[in-house]
Amino acid sequence: MALGRTLRLLIALLGLLLLSGCASSNLIGDVSVRPQVISPNADGDTDVAEIHYAVTRQANVTIYLVDSDGGRHDLRVNERRSKGERTIYFGGVINGTLLPDGDYRMIFEAIDTRGKTGSAEASITLQGGDTTPL
Repeated sequence: MALGRTLRLLIALLGLLLLSGCASSNLIGDVSVRPQVISPNADGDTDVAEIHYAVTRQANVTIYLVDSDGGRHDLRVNERRSKGERTIYFGGVINGTLLPDGDYRMIFEAIDTRGKTGSAEASITLQGGDTTPL
């Protein structure tokens, strides 16, 4: 019940932002993940994804993955970035731990120096990951 109310509130707030012209959907964009399916098992074939995004002005950027159960896995948290294109490489490991095989939503959030926000989303799938601990 509370989740439904929260979702309705978020949708209403998003609508207000869009109507007021305060939404900055272009603050972060040009998001791509290649390949979208990786197999982080050190066999030299699609072990790593190249993640590309662009920031249109200085902002603090957070990037995280959301698993099928809704669990959040932070890749970057509130990192200051100047205007421009960025590329990062992701091999399925966050904080020294390989994420389990599965489908993930990759969320990109940015907030500029005036408090304007923007977000983007992509997807990535991990399969055939090496289950042997490092």
